[in-house]
Amino acid sequence: MVFDFRDLEAKKVEHMRDGEGHVFTKRVDQEGMGGIIINTIPPGCSIGLHQHTTNFEVCYIISGKAYEVS
Repeated sequence: MVFDFRDLEAKKVEHMRDGEGHVFTKRVDQEGMGGIIINTIPPGCSIGLHQHTTNFEVCYIISGKAYEVS
């Protein structure tokens, strides 16, 4: 299956998972198979600390710098 994220409108999410500022997100979910999420995190903003106990997350940084707390 091919997803074209250019066709999706980004949603602005304030304080994602109690993070700072806002995140722009595009999401495609496949029932029973997980999903693909593209997040744009502006400078100074963040996604709050959270756990993945029944799934996993893969992060691919296209530009800028990021750090993960585990």
